[in-house]
Amino acid sequence: MFCIPARYVIANIWVFFFVGLLGTSLPTDNRQITTQSGDIVLYQGNQIVLFYGTNTWSYTKIGHVNDLSGWQEALGGGDVTITLSLEDR
Repeated sequence: MFCIPARYVIANIWVFFFVGLLGTSLPTDNRQITTQSGDIVLYQGNQIVLFYGTNTWSYTKIGHVNDLSGWQEALGGGDVTITLSLEDR
């Protein structure tokens, strides 16, 4: 089950993104895309990926961080913990 808010530890696997297991599978709409810094995508429906560089692959794009000030510094030093939540509207 996927609950919001949710907290995940994500690992710096390569030099341009972090990936973390969601613990469940979500519906996907995979498309070949070239990611940019700030993109948040699903990989294989069960992994969340945060990019601070570019990559071309098949992903389901789920979000983007618009204010990237401090983004690479915050993600560039080992594993990090993220919290996903929905904004009240």
